[in-house]
Amino acid sequence: MINNTLNDYKKTIREKFELEKNGSHADTFLSLSRAKLRKLCFELFQNISNTDDLKIFETFLGFPFTLDCKKKLNDETDKFRPIEKFLKGESDPTDITTLNMAAILVDSTPRPYLKFSKTPKVFTKPENIVIDTIIDNNAEIPETLKKWKETSRKIKIEKESSGKDKKKLKLIIMVSIIIFIIVSLAFIYLPKKRCMEWQEDHYEIVDCQLENNGLVRVPYDQSQIDLRRIWPCDTTTFFKDGKAILWYCKSGKEIELYNKPGFDPVFDKPLKAVTHYILTTHFSHLNNPQATN
Repeated sequence: MINNTLNDYKKTIREKFELEKNGSHADTFLSLSRAKLRKLCFELFQNISNTDDLKIFETFLGFPFTLDCKKKLNDETDKFRPIEKFLKGESDPTDITTLNMAAILVDSTPRPYLKFSKTPKVFTKPENIVIDTIIDNNAEIPETLKKWKETSRKIKIEKESSGKDKKKLKLIIMVSIIIFIIVSLAFIYLPKKRCMEWQEDHYEIVDCQLENNGLVRVPYDQSQIDLRRIWPCDTTTFFKDGKAILWYCKSGKEIELYNKPGFDPVFDKPLKAVTHYILTTHFSHLNNPQATN
């Protein structure tokens, strides 16, 4: 079983956005703007009681949703700009909270991303399968299949004199083709189930069936396998060209730093981009130029 990734989540949201252009909120999505998205957000949340969605609202805007928060929401129009650019195809955001709010606005499910990532990916079964293509294009197909292929070719070359032998030949060829299809599809579409296990400061790929030993283990996600915890020092670079290149999560009184956006592997909280406030309040002791400015 292969689980959905962050790129799958983005693709699903954009596809739902295209469908919603013909839906009840077509006036918003056909001529998209951050102001219209902000207005739609308030309209939708008046009827939302889902706990996950309400948490996303508070994380995204910095305050909880209430029926009298409209004026406060009007002051946060610019926060919908990343969603506007994402839906228009002008940007490729990595902030999970932004994508979760976009999913709410277009009603894309399952959401949030954490729930989506644990959903098995659905593969479309190919309608036409050519045996030669399967064999030639997959170097890892077992030697047994290659032997089957050679056997089938030899059978096709043989010429039998009697009509009875010809019927047997056709039957053998049909059986060989069916075996090719079944074995090839099983090899391609039934990979071993893989998981990721957090080991101190990074993920390791492990077999999901192995004993856990108390470590955090989640389904394999290509977009998160290279997540690393960063231990800051006086030479650590927090910003590049004015933009944050590290993300953080608060664990008690401690601030944990990571090399990319995603979720805290232990507490399952969304990681946030570091700010100058975080640096000056938690890392000024490092004598790092970026942490003291």
